Amino acid sequence: MASLSGGRVVVAMNAVMNSIIAVTIAGRYSAIRKQFGPPGKPEQAIIEYPLTQYRVLPNVATVIA
Repeated sequence: MASLSGGRVVVAMNAVMNSIIAVTIAGRYSAIRKQFGPPGKPEQAIIEYPLTQYRVLPNVATVIA
């Protein structure tokens, strides 16, 4: 039974590490990627859009904490 518990812990730790990596990639990508600026203005980074901030920033804050 102990080996099964150890395996579960390893799976959980891997899930956490993969989540941290995924959130880091999403944050960096959304800060760099530019798309659809207002007419006559330069394009904006997608992190500037409220929906992106709503979806990405809470996860970034969770990873940091």
